[in-house]
Amino acid sequence: MPRRIARPARAKCAPMSPFPLAILCTAVAEATWPALAGAALIVLGLWLKARLEEEFLRRELGPEAYDSYRRRVPMLLPFGPRAA
Repeated sequence: MPRRIARPARAKCAPMSPFPLAILCTAVAEATWPALAGAALIVLGLWLKARLEEEFLRRELGPEAYDSYRRRVPMLLPFGPRAA
């Protein structure tokens, strides 16, 4: 039986949402190749982790409950695309 999504998970955006944007803005402000490469690697790592977490949550909470949450909440950026 799928579990109910906990209260904190009903937020308008995912808890880590501001960090990828902050990392990218800092890298652009620094405007060096190491900063840009580091930001790209960090954002890629966060995206991969988020995908693994989504698979886990979908299994734990059930496809219907998690897909409903996913439609309302963007994965990495608060104003980013939502799942279809």
